[in-house]
Amino acid sequence: MENTTDKPLLKEAWVNLAILPAGQVTADVSSATWFGGLTMHVLPQAHGIVTSQCHVSPAQGERNLLRLVAVTGSHAVSVAAFVQPAAATSRRKIYQRFDWSDPFEIEYGSTTNNPTPDASTQVSGGASGDLVLHAGDKVTWECEVNNDTDASLNFGSSVFTQETCNLFGWYGPGADPWFCAGP
Repeated sequence: MENTTDKPLLKEAWVNLAILPAGQVTADVSSATWFGGLTMHVLPQAHGIVTSQCHVSPAQGERNLLRLVAVTGSHAVSVAAFVQPAAATSRRKIYQRFDWSDPFEIEYGSTTNNPTPDASTQVSGGASGDLVLHAGDKVTWECEVNNDTDASLNFGSSVFTQETCNLFGWYGPGADPWFCAGP
């Protein structure tokens, strides 16, 4: 597609596939789609934190998070995701990304060793090993937004004039997509 305007144009589509022989497939997986910041309104020349959350319901039971990636617009300085067990008062960081133009996809599993996120060096990373979520656990995610424009930023898919705070991933065992939408 050719850009015939004087405004930036960004169009993308990503597909990640893993093909295995049927005998090697041991469990079903399903998608996790978590939209955040649906009601965001970041004023011109302002800085803000957009926060959303998703609970694991008793009906959903145990969920093993396998992969996670954040998708934002160009004004997101950082995205971080956390897990807080049902009975806990503290949360554990499981994901952090610093470059909106390079969505960092992280994998969780018994053999994974992910980099530790580091804000001072802008190294994206997250938790290592298996990431099993239980009924009552809460996943929260935050997008740090720096609106350096002269217009307010609201939720939308235009990466330069709007903003999103979305996470996408895979979990197993899974038969149904896991969808959450937050303010």
